[in-house]
Amino acid sequence: MNRGYSPPSPNLRFGLGGALESALPMLGKLRINSTLWVLTFGHAMADLYICILAAVAPGLSLFLDIPLGDLVILIGLGAVACNLASPISGWIMLRHNLAWILWFAIPLSALPAGMGFAPGYWPLAFMIVAGGFGTGLFHPEGALAANDASGEEAYLGVPFFMAGGAGGYAIGTLASIWISESLGFPALWIWIIPGLVSTALLIDQYRRRKRAHPSIVIRPRSKRITPVNGKNLPFWLIFAMSSLFCLGNGIYINLMTSHFEIRFGPGARTMAGWILLLTSLNGALASLVWSSLTNKYGFFRITLATQLLAFPLFIAMAYPVSPWLGLAAALPLSLLAPTSVYPLTIALARNASGLTQATRTALVMGGAGLVSALGVIAAGMLVRTGFSTGLLFLSAAGCSLAAALIAAGRIFRERRKNAAGFVLD
Repeated sequence: MNRGYSPPSPNLRFGLGGALESALPMLGKLRINSTLWVLTFGHAMADLYICILAAVAPGLSLFLDIPLGDLVILIGLGAVACNLASPISGWIMLRHNLAWILWFAIPLSALPAGMGFAPGYWPLAFMIVAGGFGTGLFHPEGALAANDASGEEAYLGVPFFMAGGAGGYAIGTLASIWISESLGFPALWIWIIPGLVSTALLIDQYRRRKRAHPSIVIRPRSKRITPVNGKNLPFWLIFAMSSLFCLGNGIYINLMTSHFEIRFGPGARTMAGWILLLTSLNGALASLVWSSLTNKYGFFRITLATQLLAFPLFIAMAYPVSPWLGLAAALPLSLLAPTSVYPLTIALARNASGLTQATRTALVMGGAGLVSALGVIAAGMLVRTGFSTGLLFLSAAGCSLAAALIAAGRIFRERRKNAAGFVLD
């Protein structure tokens, strides 16, 4: 399924300057055709819809007279639906390759935009869960279609498509807060309009094709289990770290608006939106830098450095004295947060030891995301009982500390093995 893949040049420089310097000429080679633009726009809308509830939860709680903890639980349930839908979508497309699944996914994911008209908890729950399922349906097929649309520049086209999701999430959080405060919660239906435009563009792009990504040859996947050797990391170690990254990040971003409003009142919602926007955009940029530095210093050293630095910043975000001081802590944290390091585990899982490659990739993506979603549901249950959101933010700090300790242990073990003349298994 990676027919158009061309690896980056091995002569890339390392570090922030080197990563950006190398990225600029590569981006110049990317021909962003109309299909790739349409797919990226669709990805932005799909990810935007799934973020709305987390952005406006405190105000919506008062508007619909639903306890805040119950809304946090719904955020987690929507994430569960999204993570379950992605493998279902991949399974369907592997066998049938139906172009209309992209057309169907966007309108389904747009259901949360109608949350301001929900007559009660259960209709709202249907909107959120069904919308999360629609977002999950879009992801696998959208990525494959972007791979096909970018051809020989797939190694640039697919990241461009993925960046659309980060952009949609970032813009959606801040804009949804502004819409709900300025025009009221029913006005969130405005988000349906760009979703319908996206759907119309997708139909126009694919209406003449019998297959959503016709030039990709679907090959049988290897079921061979990767043996353990000196170059393979144990998969369950990678999965544990990816789960810690996703869990800490899930609690942080999904409770940010609620946390700031509880501490500082409704006037802090907009500041929380800016923090979420910076976290998403800076995290996407930082992931490129950490990926580049990993080639030189190794995954565990990068994880140890970033997560040790993130730990005190998470603590500062748990109990900020003012919204502005919270923003001051969030700026560096946006470059160090688990979301910026998590993509590295996806690459490592492909060559880890144990299980098959398809299973490893599915677990480190959907499985870790499911752990995060269940963690958010648990957080909602705690909020419903009056548990402090500050303590929940401390649990996010604990995830970073745990990841740093695992990385430190692995580095220490590697040094002992090398000193003894053994090969690290």
